[in-house]
Amino acid sequence: MPSRYRIHNTGLSRLSLIIAALLVSIAALALVNGLLDPPRELKGEALIRALKGGGYTLLFRHTARATNVTEFNNLIVLADCSTQIPLTELGRAQARSVGEAMRKLGIPIGETIASPFCRTMETARLIAGNARADNAVLGHADGSFQNTMNFTPLIEIMATPPQPGTNRIIVGHSSAFDNVAGGPSLEQGESGIFRIVDRRPVLVARVLLEEWQAYLSSSNGDGAKGGGAIRTGALGKN
Repeated sequence: MPSRYRIHNTGLSRLSLIIAALLVSIAALALVNGLLDPPRELKGEALIRALKGGGYTLLFRHTARATNVTEFNNLIVLADCSTQIPLTELGRAQARSVGEAMRKLGIPIGETIASPFCRTMETARLIAGNARADNAVLGHADGSFQNTMNFTPLIEIMATPPQPGTNRIIVGHSSAFDNVAGGPSLEQGESGIFRIVDRRPVLVARVLLEEWQAYLSSSNGDGAKGGGAIRTGALGKN
């Protein structure tokens, strides 16, 4: 009898280890594919409460851009907005709306950086009031488009805690989120919200631009609830 019990327990231990390994693998796969890890997911009032305390990085894709302008990598001059696809008036209004909602919700904004493109810089400034350009968000350290994209510097920035009591804002293109967290890509104006876990950025929420106003309405007692859920169907690239 004792030996039989020992064999049975060993089998259970091995099964437990296999299950634990599978769960870890699933969690890791979720993180690299832009999926939310359920134990860490934030939404609704819990998300807003967390953001009010600071310590998060909000990685936005720029808001609505013009669809009647073409952009060619070999002709882009980062200092010349006429060589790039600009925001539309709708896109500017969207960015202002997000910034207004965040301020009224009492969400503290600290460091704000953006890809040096005009549409990302403008989105960042309209949300946060000011921003600095950083090639890390573009994925090209030298600001050119000749080399393969490298988002390791951006991940390193996101793995560094924001200034105490504030949240970091980063505005980039679809490529930034895709390379940091994986797909599905952000829609224009959507944000992925990250917290640092074990010295790495972990996705805890995704918020569509219109959801900020829903959160604001909810806080004013209008009953609207923001979802912060995973979204698909990105509108174009970059």
